[in-house]
Amino acid sequence: LTNEFPDENAHFWGHFSRLYSINRDFENALETIEKALEIDEDFIFYHIKGMCYRTELYRLKDNFKGNKEEAKNNIEQMRSYFDKASEAFEIAREVAPQKEHGYIAFIQMAMQMIEFEYSISTLKTQSKDYTPFITTNSWCRNLLVQANEVINDYKDNNQEFENPKIKEKQIQLLKFFGEKDKMINAWNN
Repeated sequence: LTNEFPDENAHFWGHFSRLYSINRDFENALETIEKALEIDEDFIFYHIKGMCYRTELYRLKDNFKGNKEEAKNNIEQMRSYFDKASEAFEIAREVAPQKEHGYIAFIQMAMQMIEFEYSISTLKTQSKDYTPFITTNSWCRNLLVQANEVINDYKDNNQEFENPKIKEKQIQLLKFFGEKDKMINAWNN
């Protein structure tokens, strides 16, 4: 379809991009989603672009499971993919503030990155107390703040409707805050 109608339907290119991403062909996924965006700057194509970067980020994350040193050596590349996905999700939210896509995808990705960085941290504990980790890892602490801001933005833009998926993510984020008193004391010191 993209050969038959190369400049007529951005949705063909968007779906083509998703297929490339699913098949782990990151370069072609990005190339085809850019083609979709040249034709139409609909929020869904920014969402798909973010998902392409997020899929590649998750692929890297999964490749480094069990290999903390390799993961630590590649954390900047992973953070770069995170930032590019985040930019695309932010545009999706700006273009369509009532659509949940850019909100949910970002929050899920932020939680995955916090979990991953915690898993390779020397501060990981058996009790999964995130307090020492969150207070010392400023990048993840900023992700936590951003995720909360994204939830608040969704609520501000959609006051007439409480989204159960957003509520679920808000509850899931609470685990990263740890014990309130310990977190406050750590931030104050």
